[in-house]
Amino acid sequence: MDIECPPQSGLRSPAVARVHAGLLTVALMLLPLGGLTDGIGLVLLGCAAVAALPQCLARWRFLVSRPTLLLWAAWWILAFASVSWSSDPGDAMLHGGWGLLAVPAMVPVIDQPLRWLWPLGVGVAAQTSIQLLGWVGMLSEPPYAAATATGGLYLYLPLVGLWAATSVVLLCPLSVTIRAWPWRIVALTLVAAAAIGILLTVNRSSWGVVAVGLILIVMRCARFLPQLKREWRSVGPVLLVLVAVVAVAMVRFDAGARVSKAIGDAYAFTMDDQPPAAVTRFDSSVGRRVLWWRAGWELLQDRPFVGHGAGSIERTLAKQEAKMPSQWGAGVTDFITSNPHASLVATAIEQGGLGVVLLLSMALGVAIGAWRRGRTRAALIGLGPAWIALLLFSITHAVLLEPYTSVLVSILLVGSLPVRETHRHENQSRPMSDTNPDVPSF
Repeated sequence: MDIECPPQSGLRSPAVARVHAGLLTVALMLLPLGGLTDGIGLVLLGCAAVAALPQCLARWRFLVSRPTLLLWAAWWILAFASVSWSSDPGDAMLHGGWGLLAVPAMVPVIDQPLRWLWPLGVGVAAQTSIQLLGWVGMLSEPPYAAATATGGLYLYLPLVGLWAATSVVLLCPLSVTIRAWPWRIVALTLVAAAAIGILLTVNRSSWGVVAVGLILIVMRCARFLPQLKREWRSVGPVLLVLVAVVAVAMVRFDAGARVSKAIGDAYAFTMDDQPPAAVTRFDSSVGRRVLWWRAGWELLQDRPFVGHGAGSIERTLAKQEAKMPSQWGAGVTDFITSNPHASLVATAIEQGGLGVVLLLSMALGVAIGAWRRGRTRAALIGLGPAWIALLLFSITHAVLLEPYTSVLVSILLVGSLPVRETHRHENQSRPMSDTNPDVPSF
């Protein structure tokens, strides 16, 4: 039996529909900025979720039949429940649960991706403008000295880079699929702004995941958009200019030296000819991540089913360091932390094997759904690559410990939900041109 999503009549009042659209649009533009604006964006997102409740109720059968939504909700239920068996419940970092507000708020626009793609792009471009203009410290303390060229309203710049990388991967297909040149120029401008924002964060993880995402987009476009041959004469020169600008910027930020340093760090902790006391080989961003992954695996073995509970990361890492041999980095600076810079490691420590299974199942389900959405919806060709980029980023950074990035996970999850489930042959025969609008519909 086919499961079909009800028509767009859940928001019974046109006034409520307009209020929801306005709240969601403004919220999505504020969320990438961070600082106090992140909080304001969450409040507006919550108001949009309330306005969307009629639509959610109208689609409840569709929503409860979506495995990824159920797994996402189950992971958070387990995370909150794990406080009860934690040795340090007061240290639980569960603020990321506010990102769940994006689920009901996004339901009315599941089949209207342009309603959330454009606001996100505008928000990321605004964050880039903040960095370029040096507006640091206005709504939060500046993370670096005033002389540093990087900055922004958010404290931890790699997470800003994740928003920018996601925006680049999501908006690049629009610069090709939209036929109206004014909107194509807008899309290219937002892509350029996001690309500059990535470079300003000087974060190697963001640079790497956006490169992977763009490669996947090129492969997808070549496979599903044969009309690219006709568009190349008009779009090609613009994209080449953007590539040249990014290449010059990469030289300016000495990307080669940063990559070489990462390779050198990785080589240092693989050498076996150093004495046991030489723990400094792990005293780098790469080395500490290796130690956190190793410690997370050992702590998972200690409590394999439900973990040590939310808030237990710092205490358990301290106990683990006491048992670590010196050749594996005992005494490395900042090893004992509440943020092991990997969502999977944090889950393994706090929620154990059950949490790991729920998280991995959700991630795989969303990846499959996002990839399928891009096959029949031209505007969403970048959704699958964007989700894969986010998963790669989460290997080196925790994206579920706070609302700033957990809300992005929820947005991409809802965006990957199908409008309807049809027979396989119907999905494969639906032409891409059906969803290739000239002008975005707001």
